[in-house]
Amino acid sequence: MTELEKLKNAALLIEEMTGCRFKHSSSGAFLYPDADEYLAINMRREADYGAKLYRVRFDANLQTMGRPMDAAGLMRLQQEVGVAHALLSALEIQEYSLTPEEIQDFDDYVRKLEVQREEQEPSDGPVMDQSIGR
Repeated sequence: MTELEKLKNAALLIEEMTGCRFKHSSSGAFLYPDADEYLAINMRREADYGAKLYRVRFDANLQTMGRPMDAAGLMRLQQEVGVAHALLSALEIQEYSLTPEEIQDFDDYVRKLEVQREEQEPSDGPVMDQSIGR
């Protein structure tokens, strides 16, 4: 399995387990967390210019600073922590070292996923009534 395939598999696993979505920007692919989640999973790229590689690592952080939680919120946080722990444990088994070309291929892959999602999601715009003129 190539490094690119490993990273693509990791991306799919992250999306499946967390509901987060990979998105694309001018600086490359990144994880977009669900605003309703207490934890955010992050993808970090570390350039190793000597080896001409990017090392990709994953971590998590709380995104609820200052938002009070009741018992139900704490229970939900506990569940999210369990999922994040299992996910990061699985991701950390692998090392992800990609060439600049492979990183670009991954960014292109994420861009294509994003376009496919946009095409599959129903439009929020007005819908023309098909019964008019019948």
